[in-house]
Amino acid sequence: MLIKAKKAMSVLLVVLFIITQCCIAMAADDVSEIISQVAIGIGEDTVLFDIGQYGIAMAAGEGDNLYDYMAGDDSPNVRAVVSRSGKYIAIGDYGDAFAEYGTVQDAVTQAEELDDDIIKSYKLFIGFDEGGEPILTDLFAPSYSLTLEANPSDGGSVTDNTGSASYKEGAKVSVTAEANTGYKFVNWTVGEEVVSTDSTFEYEMPAEDVTLVANFVRTLFDVTFTVKDSDGNDINNATISLGDQKNQPGDYVFENISAGEYSYTVTAEGYETVTGEVVVTDEDVTVNVVMEAAAVTVEHVYRDGVSVDIDGVTYYGIRELVYGVYNVELDISKIEERLGSIENCIIHIEIDGKTVLGEDDNKNIISTFLIRDGYVLLPAIQHGNQVEEITINPENLARAVVVLTKVEFEPVPVSELSRDSTSVGYEGEFYYGIREVLTSTVYNVELDMDKVEAKFGYISGYKLQLRIDGELVNGEDDMDNKVNYFIIREIQGERYAVLPAIQQGIQDAEITINPKTLGEAMVFLVKE
Repeated sequence: MLIKAKKAMSVLLVVLFIITQCCIAMAADDVSEIISQVAIGIGEDTVLFDIGQYGIAMAAGEGDNLYDYMAGDDSPNVRAVVSRSGKYIAIGDYGDAFAEYGTVQDAVTQAEELDDDIIKSYKLFIGFDEGGEPILTDLFAPSYSLTLEANPSDGGSVTDNTGSASYKEGAKVSVTAEANTGYKFVNWTVGEEVVSTDSTFEYEMPAEDVTLVANFVRTLFDVTFTVKDSDGNDINNATISLGDQKNQPGDYVFENISAGEYSYTVTAEGYETVTGEVVVTDEDVTVNVVMEAAAVTVEHVYRDGVSVDIDGVTYYGIRELVYGVYNVELDISKIEERLGSIENCIIHIEIDGKTVLGEDDNKNIISTFLIRDGYVLLPAIQHGNQVEEITINPENLARAVVVLTKVEFEPVPVSELSRDSTSVGYEGEFYYGIREVLTSTVYNVELDMDKVEAKFGYISGYKLQLRIDGELVNGEDDMDNKVNYFIIREIQGERYAVLPAIQQGIQDAEITINPKTLGEAMVFLVKE
């Protein structure tokens, strides 16, 4: 579009502002995108006039045929052309007609280049106040940047609905904050000042660059579980329920959980169920769960083919010897499948936390199962051997808990376990626990079983061995068979262990047998 000058006079042009299809009394909140009026002014003399039906409005000096659009007989000596969309502006100067297209800011830039004091005094119309009066600002007032930010950055999005990067003082800028999933909008702030709690509002631009921050807070959080056994080892196949949610086995993270208090349940095969409560407030939560091995009962690990029927009910792992007297027999492979290896372990059973007792072949009261080929045995369990609170019957024995206890058997010197009154002199010293059978050639080593059991516990299922400098010491039994373990004997109520007929000839060449080396030998407890 080209505007041609008709008078030989200096003509300056500026487009000052474009407003909505309304009259001066219209409120600023009713602004739309369709332009119907333009405000143009010099100094305080500002005129509002309509845009014609073809989207063109002009104000000019004397002789222009658009005077009818002015609000009075006297018109400012300016000329302007504006399209209905508000995007096309033309400014011109007499004798050098030209057209420029762009935004209102482009028109201001063109006018500034003319360096005219009058045009710099023009006012820019920016809307109406609550009373319907026009609001004016200096046309050439500086513009300031408005920067929008979201805090935290992933909390939501921010939008400048007005769509310009810079604004003049007093301009009203519509902005919107929209929260992402798991967050909610809180407020808009400039520095520490809260300027609005509405997600969409109009911000009035001050005379400075501004960073306007939309603040969000999380409403959804993650609850993560760690699951370990009592030894600190990870359990990777647990199933966890949190509130009304249940994850697949091994999935320990619950996402997008609202603030509140939740019940949880953790289950895993072979472990006791764990339940608890977790409170979610304003951050992610980690719940550390320790699971205890589930109680293994006699019926879980019974020896196949061993059972007893009482009143039509079958109880497994229990053999009735005579009325009221029972054996409990357990399968080693089943025990190890549930509780781990029985190597260096002792096994007993408990009813309501109390240890069940039996009798060995020598009528000794025992609590530890005897090791047999592929199974373990607690024999001759009867009521008379138990503490009073425990009723011995198949029902209670079947539910008895199997306890596997790992023990560390440290070797003990012969002298600490020596049988009383057993000693021998050698090179001016006495060595206890050693009996000389043939002078300077054959010896017994004899140990007091009370002392042995005080050190090692009840040794059923184990055997005692003697070693010198790590080498096994051998003896001979009554049938002249080579033996490398102690034989348990009882004479007149005294129980003792003996490694008989130790002599030089049946030892490895590097072992010298004499009372001194035997006195310094170490007693070991090993599994049979």
